[in-house]
Amino acid sequence: GQILKYRNIFALFRYNPSSFTLKLEVHGPKAMSKESEYQDTIKVLRILLETIETTIEGWYETKTAITIPCSHCLVSGGYSHWEFSLQECMQSISQGKGFALCRNVRKLRLDFLAPDLSFADLESKTIDYEDLQIGEVIGIGAFGEVTKGKFFDKDVAIKQLSLNDSEATDLDGDEERKQEEEERTKNIFSEFQREVWIMSCLNHPCVCGLVGV
Repeated sequence: GQILKYRNIFALFRYNPSSFTLKLEVHGPKAMSKESEYQDTIKVLRILLETIETTIEGWYETKTAITIPCSHCLVSGGYSHWEFSLQECMQSISQGKGFALCRNVRKLRLDFLAPDLSFADLESKTIDYEDLQIGEVIGIGAFGEVTKGKFFDKDVAIKQLSLNDSEATDLDGDEERKQEEEERTKNIFSEFQREVWIMSCLNHPCVCGLVGV
């Protein structure tokens, strides 16, 4: 294992070579009561996850299976902890759900379970879709399209993702294609998450800034 510290934030790495499993825990002692520490905790989590996944997939040319343990199970103790797949959390967020189900029963808020995925640290940048006026398409990519638009009286560029959730649901009998679609959804969401995070850190008159998510 290895422990890293950034300001008041602690990160613990634990690697099991027999099962090729790497566990990461990031803890901010006052994250729930101090906004600045909460922001730092998510920042550390984002950077470490990005570094780990890029290193594994880039150097070892292999795919990673990421799971997120149930926070309620961890607090309550015991040996059996429910784990959510990364795809499951991403799908819930993309569908506008604010929770995931532990053992298909207990509701857990996604901003607590996966604050980096739900953009909990960008809450001030969250806007309602109804406040946007969608205009003409100005660009199309592999993962979605960009249109002109307005946010109230402000001219903006609006990027909308194409996740094809309905198509993934129709592939229940084809495991290979279903896995391919889940991997595609993961890649789309990861790229979008990375783009939003980077843009939220930029503030320059010559750079297109982030208005909202």
